[in-house]
Amino acid sequence: MPEKKFDIGDEPEQEAQHHEKTMSIRERAVTKEEELIYDASSRGGCYHCIRVLWCGCFEPYAHITTRYVKETRWEGCSKKTDSMAFENIKDVQRQQTCCCLMASFAPCCCCVNDMGDIVLFGSDASEQSKSEKKGVHVTSADSEKWVLKRVSDSFETFERITGHLQELHADWRKVGRNLGRKVQQIK
Repeated sequence: MPEKKFDIGDEPEQEAQHHEKTMSIRERAVTKEEELIYDASSRGGCYHCIRVLWCGCFEPYAHITTRYVKETRWEGCSKKTDSMAFENIKDVQRQQTCCCLMASFAPCCCCVNDMGDIVLFGSDASEQSKSEKKGVHVTSADSEKWVLKRVSDSFETFERITGHLQELHADWRKVGRNLGRKVQQIK
């Protein structure tokens, strides 16, 4: 005869699900493993061979994981690297110029696959320290904007970043929504 199972409530699966709901964002991020979202080196060998035609050796190199975004680019004769943690990114957009759109569909450009720009909105301590220099007191939406140029498979990358941001900021959106409801009740 098969054994009967009783619902006691102390099964490890139920405890793990309950614990995940009560954990803070920081605790959840610590326990999750880092996943690769996009790496510029994954564009393919054909792209890396023909990019010398437009001085593509000096193109920015983006590396995006579920924990941070890092970009290495040339400024003059030196390389500069910027990075930002995902917790500091508020929103993301995708932009695609007409030239990139046409190259993505051209039969002769098989190595240019859905090329576009990813725009990240957010700032961290390094960006704030740059704007605190003498004589610079302008704060605008552009100061919190970071454009990653020429990202291949831009739509898929955009979708993955958007999904990760929604998951990461779910608790913050819930708090904002509840606060908005309370304000409406007071009126």
